[in-house]
Amino acid sequence: MPPVASDTETPMYLTAAEVANLLRISLRTLYAHVQQSRVPMPIWLGSKRLWPAQALHDFLGAARNRKRR
Repeated sequence: MPPVASDTETPMYLTAAEVANLLRISLRTLYAHVQQSRVPMPIWLGSKRLWPAQALHDFLGAARNRKRR
């Protein structure tokens, strides 16, 4: 299981299902975005794809800033 800072803090890594939920897209769309390099790349831990939570939050923050312009 990926390391978690604590029960009340944001996990350090997110699963594909959690990322898709965060982005409000389907798993299929998430994997398509990964292939097209439209979202941060996951890391592999064994057979699991995991996304660093900080990378996703940075990605969303940058997208939010681009939208405001």
